[in-house]
Amino acid sequence: MNNQINEQPNSANRITILVIILIVSLALAGFFLFKYFSNKKLIEETREEAAKIQIKEIPKSENPVGMPYNLPIDPGSRILQNYESTSPTGQIQSTRKLSTNTSAEASLVKYSKFFEDLGWKRNVSGPLVSPLAYSSPLGSLMIVVNPGLNNKGSEVEITILNPIKPESK
Repeated sequence: MNNQINEQPNSANRITILVIILIVSLALAGFFLFKYFSNKKLIEETREEAAKIQIKEIPKSENPVGMPYNLPIDPGSRILQNYESTSPTGQIQSTRKLSTNTSAEASLVKYSKFFEDLGWKRNVSGPLVSPLAYSSPLGSLMIVVNPGLNNKGSEVEITILNPIKPESK
């Protein structure tokens, strides 16, 4: 009879533990479902905002907004892309991509020095490694340089994010 008394509390303890595990599992499942649906809503809102961004190709003979007019382009270089992206708030991101006969290392040095001479400050110190990020009161700048096909020349992409809306014309 002594054994029967000890067995009843053990089975009650097991049931209590199982109920606690079940409650904790349901709470965790509810938490993760809530996070899933709230993140899904945020992703959909972000996609809607991204769809409002306007991208406009600029003629290769023109400078995108904020791009220096005296940007060095070596003879034999080709402008591959020239465009502006405008956010719903009016902020403009200007990009110029070009192919050059200069090596990737030499192009990185040339464009880095060019923008530093204009007053842009590198965001990190250390060796020159693509991509390079800069900032100034004029906005944010990124220089990406990759070796060209068969390591001949390089492709240079310069992107400037202008912080101020353009004035209406």
